[in-house]
Amino acid sequence: MKYKTKNTRIMKQRNLITVLAMLGVFIFIDPSTLAQSTGILPDEEHKAAMIRQAEKAHQEAITRERARARSARDDYVYVTGWGSGERNSSLMLSKRYNGQSIDKQGTFEVDDNIKKLKLSIDGEVNSGSITVSLILPDGKPYKSLTMDDTADIHWSESLSIKDGEKKYYGTWRYRITTKVADGSYHLSINTY
Repeated sequence: MKYKTKNTRIMKQRNLITVLAMLGVFIFIDPSTLAQSTGILPDEEHKAAMIRQAEKAHQEAITRERARARSARDDYVYVTGWGSGERNSSLMLSKRYNGQSIDKQGTFEVDDNIKKLKLSIDGEVNSGSITVSLILPDGKPYKSLTMDDTADIHWSESLSIKDGEKKYYGTWRYRITTKVADGSYHLSINTY
């Protein structure tokens, strides 16, 4: 009887040690490794993955719309939608000039629930110049690029808007100025 009791106690101890070792592995395992094996992400990584997924889908939509706008050359495109539960929108302007001189303005709205802005300006000019300017809601200049025949321009910037940064919310303005321009520009504004 003592022999059976001793073996049973040893088996229970071994089982307990095995269970504790397995639990220890799960406690000390890196969350990203655990996520790879289980597919479950910690909250911050999950949010970041959702944002990346929404940005990718949004960027694909932008690429499609930009191609459509470039083929039209005289149109602007405004796209809005929902991605991963977040509202996002895009404004794309594209125009080709053949020696014209113009000065035009427009506006776009950045709602106070937006957390990220992505702005880009592209252009190519054979002669003359094209200036694209972005103006903050408070009237201060944010970015101004002048394109001429020295080089094609490709500029983009992503802004993460932190809580309390009110200067980005409200009605922005854009201004397009050309001087005897033979060339084109593309302005893209995306909000997430």
